[in-house]
Amino acid sequence: MTRLFVLDIDGCLTTPFVTPHWESFSRIRDLNIRAKHDPRIPKLALLTGRPQPYAEAMAQMLDIDMPVVFESGGGLFDPVTTRVRFAPAITPAMKARVARMRTWGESLLSERFPQTMLEFAKHTDVGFVDQDPGVIAEIYRLCRERAACEDGLFEVHHTEISVNVILNVCNKGEGLKWIAQETGTPLDKIAYIGDSSGDLTALRLAGRPFAPVNATDGVKAVAEVIPLPTSQAVLAAYESLIAP
Repeated sequence: MTRLFVLDIDGCLTTPFVTPHWESFSRIRDLNIRAKHDPRIPKLALLTGRPQPYAEAMAQMLDIDMPVVFESGGGLFDPVTTRVRFAPAITPAMKARVARMRTWGESLLSERFPQTMLEFAKHTDVGFVDQDPGVIAEIYRLCRERAACEDGLFEVHHTEISVNVILNVCNKGEGLKWIAQETGTPLDKIAYIGDSSGDLTALRLAGRPFAPVNATDGVKAVAEVIPLPTSQAVLAAYESLIAP
């Protein structure tokens, strides 16, 4: 029996820059509220590459009281105590390496992609956002080249609208382990839904890995594919996890 359902946000709960599918979104919230009193329904937690303020807002919208891991595995927000913690792997030396990567990213955007946004609210990774897929593809290529010069310390992932350069000690696999530890839930009792390359490490650890139909081929290869997009897929997966 699955005890916890962990959700990615972008590409799963929501489509970036698009109003959520409120019918399925509301139903997901209703089930999570019921889960607080009905042990047959798994509770919800969040695991996202987004920064803490965005993740906190999503947790409030869904009435989530379980851990919210943000910046892939860089930090954890407790919705009950409102406490924020950063991963033990984020040492001063690691912070300095991230800061150096961010400085490089700022220079890259200033010189070549002035229309692209650097995610300024992040602390443990470097994120780029642009609605032009061609720009994203080029930034992804350049970030991979840069990461190759950093002794294997960084992973680079992308979606259609973003590129994330993350510390490999703070990827989503580590984030899922953190949630498991905080909640006392074995990984084989956790379900996870993700859609992009950054989700692969978590999907491979989860007892029940899911993917929406809009997921990448690499994600679909390791997960149970729900033939619906984003939050509609999340709802269908959630309903399938409810014990009889």
